[in-house]
Amino acid sequence: MLRQILGKKIWMQGAVLCLALVSANCSGKTYSTFFQPFDLIFGSQSSSNSSVNGNLIAATPLTNTRVMLTFSKPVTLSSGQNVSNYRITGPNGNLLQILAASRDPNNSSIIFIDTIPQAAGTQYTATVSGIAFVDGASLGNASATFTAPNNADQTGPQFSSVTALSATTLEVFFNEAVDLTRAQTAGNYHIRDGVGCTGANIGVTAAVRDSANFAKVTLTTGVLTSGRPYYLCGDVGGASGIRDIWGNPITSTLNGIESAAFVYIAPTPRVASVTSTSPSSVLVTYTEDMDTTGVAGTALTNNANYTINQCSTAGTVSLNSAGTVVGTRSVLFTGVTSTGSGTCHLTVTIPGGTTCDTTAGLVCSAAGARLTTAGNTGVLNYNASNATDTTPPAVIGVT
Repeated sequence: MLRQILGKKIWMQGAVLCLALVSANCSGKTYSTFFQPFDLIFGSQSSSNSSVNGNLIAATPLTNTRVMLTFSKPVTLSSGQNVSNYRITGPNGNLLQILAASRDPNNSSIIFIDTIPQAAGTQYTATVSGIAFVDGASLGNASATFTAPNNADQTGPQFSSVTALSATTLEVFFNEAVDLTRAQTAGNYHIRDGVGCTGANIGVTAAVRDSANFAKVTLTTGVLTSGRPYYLCGDVGGASGIRDIWGNPITSTLNGIESAAFVYIAPTPRVASVTSTSPSSVLVTYTEDMDTTGVAGTALTNNANYTINQCSTAGTVSLNSAGTVVGTRSVLFTGVTSTGSGTCHLTVTIPGGTTCDTTAGLVCSAAGARLTTAGNTGVLNYNASNATDTTPPAVIGVT
């Protein structure tokens, strides 16, 4: 399946991303490789050598408000789109205000810098620092000069990158600075699970443009399912649609723009702690909010899924009845009996299935990530002679 990546100026059109659901010869970009980190797929692989320093090759003026910086190696998304890593000065040494920095979605070696209008015919110096390359190399300081043209920006914005920071938060970069009011209109964004802005719609409830990088917008969304590909769609919307900071609207035959696919990967839950405040109770706490419904909820509280043994004083600690969910991350087991004490080891059973909402016995987070053997154990300091804790908590200090 071929789909042209949107998110570039007119002069950058033509790059194509291939997504293959089955084995196919698509320049190596198959479905399995697509969901690897973006930096490791796009850009020149032949230059990926951390022992070779990267350089700033050129600063090329595109309009009187836009400069293209070309590096010798693919640049990381975080360092490339950090506005504080760039300075542009005029011949008198005065700084030119930078409005946005965004990496080209089709070539990780190119960064676009948006500025306030430059004086046509004036030579400027672009200086970069703190740039990191995807192969581990870095660039301390480098500079290149360019002469400002007199042509103005006349093309609308496109998506540069979309990253799911959590199940309900997206970090969105456009390929240029966008208008504050339009960018912060939540109704201008839609999240779909089908190519061409089709499929189920997940709403966007809030949009906030970054105060330093006008190409960056943070979206608050409905809950994303871990591991599922999504597309962010931006509306043309006539008078209310997304525009760049100079007033150029989005243009597309789809009545909007569509990002490349992005995927939210939920953090894997782990056993955070196992505690006991009396001989008859054990509290198991996880690192993530847990799924307390359906088959996953049943598995979470099923005492048969928890084994406590290997106690330093020979014996075991038995959980004799189902637990009770406490808050969103803990399960309390009462009616505990034991033949051992001291330092014991708890293990949560991991069945053979992999799907959270159908595999019986599989403990999962609320975001849909399953418990694995990498985090299904904990240590319990159990004392069979402990008296029941009847002392209420008290404030012992305020700082």
